[in-house]
Amino acid sequence: MGLRPVEEALEYYGLIDKHLGQWKITNAGLLLFARRPALKWHPRAGVRVFRVAGRERHHGRARNVTQVGRADPPLAIALEEARVLVGAQVRHRERLNGLYFEGVPEYPEFAWQEALVNAMAHRDYEVRSRETEVWFYADRVEISNPGDLIAPVTLDRLRDGGPAHGTRNPMVVRVLADAGAMRDEGEGIARIFSEMANRHLPRPDIACEDGLFAIKLFGEGDHTE
Repeated sequence: MGLRPVEEALEYYGLIDKHLGQWKITNAGLLLFARRPALKWHPRAGVRVFRVAGRERHHGRARNVTQVGRADPPLAIALEEARVLVGAQVRHRERLNGLYFEGVPEYPEFAWQEALVNAMAHRDYEVRSRETEVWFYADRVEISNPGDLIAPVTLDRLRDGGPAHGTRNPMVVRVLADAGAMRDEGEGIARIFSEMANRHLPRPDIACEDGLFAIKLFGEGDHTE
């Protein structure tokens, strides 16, 4: 089976629409595939990654925060760029396995990748005042995105590990799922909990306050240098 023509594929996913004989691109199409720079139509649609030296942020002369990078839209490019940025901040510890030492990441790869993809796919892009953010602390990583939960998803259901399926960006999610970047089956958060438990790591913390959804993954200990 051959590849679809570009216009046909974009129309199929609802990313373009013909009006008065001319193609018009939708917001989802811009978010996924707009040429850079895309800041003129959404200044904060990307991801910023920070490293904190310690367990808490300090400001002023005691500032201990470094912005290590950012990934700006389109999502078709930013998703992989964000994975690389975040992956570079995940530290490894040596652990004896039989006769040899092996490097073990402080957080399971699936756990942080799933949390990152979810944040980018499900955030509220109507909010232009802040980006998706990833904060690395000495003992944890926090991934947050603008947007309240969408029914029928609730905090209790997520915390209980049950299936929770809902999104405010169905076109974006459909494209990302068909591209293999996510599964869109409502089991991602439950598997994050499972992956953390399998590594005997603390239970993740999930919160949704003041229009901001956040998940915290805790490591084995303090990495303060």
